[in-house]
Amino acid sequence: SEINNNGWPGYVGHGIYTKGISGLIRGNKVHNNAGFGIHCWASCYGSSDKPYIIEQNEAYENGQISGSELVVGGTLSEAAPPNDGLPHNVLVRSNMLHDGKGFGLDYLGSCRETVYGTNVTFSENVVWNNAKAQLLLRNFNRTEIRVENNSFSSNSSALLVRVINAWLQENALDGNVYYRDNSS
Repeated sequence: SEINNNGWPGYVGHGIYTKGISGLIRGNKVHNNAGFGIHCWASCYGSSDKPYIIEQNEAYENGQISGSELVVGGTLSEAAPPNDGLPHNVLVRSNMLHDGKGFGLDYLGSCRETVYGTNVTFSENVVWNNAKAQLLLRNFNRTEIRVENNSFSSNSSALLVRVINAWLQENALDGNVYYRDNSS
């Protein structure tokens, strides 16, 4: 599907905004939305044998007002049983995320308490030329996040990786390629 041009001044419309159990978001072209391109929030909940999967999407030129190309996250205040409000067993793989006004790939957690068993993996994504940073990891405490075998590049002064108020496990970022062309 092609999903574009949601939102207007004063209203931040997202391309895809989802919550659910063991969902699949695949093969979409998401662009020119005022807010987030793909927004997997609060109750994206899978299991170890059937994860919530976001794959083979292209998101670009989103965040016209604010947002990222693709965000996974949640808060404990949005919990709906059996979920605690944070994503669990989510696999984000093989997406192309580029030329956004904000961040490329984004994880936004809740620092209020330690949450185990979240198992969120970002793998084999290609992320480039987003205005603020290619990867943003923020506001989580001992959440199990893996960022592996991705490619992050920029031909501007934008950061490749930004980590804010977050505790990462050993080897949480593994096998990634980082490139910045500073010639411009």
